[in-house]
Amino acid sequence: MSAGCIGGLYEACVGVPDLAQSVAFFESFGCRAGPIGELDAAAARALYGVDTALRSVRMLHQQADHGLVRLMQWERPLND
Repeated sequence: MSAGCIGGLYEACVGVPDLAQSVAFFESFGCRAGPIGELDAAAARALYGVDTALRSVRMLHQQADHGLVRLMQWERPLND
């Protein structure tokens, strides 16, 4: 790997049925909610190829400057 390359896992995305409940669950392990974002169906389709709106939150831990877990609640999930 050259000096200008970045490698490794940046964050794991987890689809959840209830964003608030899932945030509370992760907070019980010492995480805290970070930036929250929303995409309408058109933007989610362009970015993820899924034609449904999305709300997501990056869970932070201790003094990390980036999230390890992103919780994603889709308006119309594709599966259970």
